[in-house]
Amino acid sequence: AAFEVLRNEEPEPAAVIELMLLHVRQQGERAASAVFPAEVAARLRELAAQSAGLPAAGPPSRRIELRSRAGGAA
Repeated sequence: AAFEVLRNEEPEPAAVIELMLLHVRQQGERAASAVFPAEVAARLRELAAQSAGLPAAGPPSRRIELRSRAGGAA
């Protein structure tokens, strides 16, 4: 997900913010990533569909990813 911070009457964004969304389930002392609840996943799909045709917000950045403890992509 990305958001632009705009200034009044300026055509270029003042800043671009990229986000990685992660759902975490905590059970006692342990926390682990988990699948989003169905309602949240549906809303995220709607957001992705609404913004699919928009140009990229700002210049491309490096890849955002989580790696497993074994070193491979999560």
